[in-house]
Amino acid sequence: MLDHIGLVLLLFSLSFPSALSLLLSRRSLLLSPFLLPPSLPSTPYDGYAKTYDSLDGGPLASLLSLDVGRAALLSRVRPGSTVLELGAGTGLNLPYYPEGLSSLALVDSSREMLKVASSKPPPPSALRPTRYLVADVTSSDSMSSALPDGEEFDYVVDTFSLCVLGQEGAVSALRNARARLKRGGEILLFENSRSSQPLIAAYQDLTAEYAAEN
Repeated sequence: MLDHIGLVLLLFSLSFPSALSLLLSRRSLLLSPFLLPPSLPSTPYDGYAKTYDSLDGGPLASLLSLDVGRAALLSRVRPGSTVLELGAGTGLNLPYYPEGLSSLALVDSSREMLKVASSKPPPPSALRPTRYLVADVTSSDSMSSALPDGEEFDYVVDTFSLCVLGQEGAVSALRNARARLKRGGEILLFENSRSSQPLIAAYQDLTAEYAAEN
């Protein structure tokens, strides 16, 4: 079913150039307070935070097997590893992370979305508390302000974020993901792709830039 609506699971044991070419053809700090760089204003997603889960995590999402896709993606994450999630939103991926992570950092541009994420149970038995960091994933400066210099991760995860950033924003986000990846690490992506169904594909083409800008 996922293939018919243009959803694709992309797994990279990175080789960054191959990931970038495919895309071209979405400081330790705890929840209180959030890190909010002065240049990062509130986002439209702040207004959707309280109802977002009913859309991307509700019955329709289950009907489209998005929960199955999230579980399949995050089954690749090994216990004891370090994870950076970009565009984490309201934390819909949290139930699918394995027990015993070494660390998990959730990054999103929306403070309100991360507040919702912080109200959910973190992955059990993690060695360090989950971090909730407000930053623009397309900006290297914003990411640098949110994470300590040189901090790298075993996995960088992104689900349904690159697909709303536009091509330039998505490429920038992937570059920032690569900059935070340990040697031999993996970037795990679960994103929208252009549908093989002509009518759906035409709709995606017409609305893609609007979605990226809003």
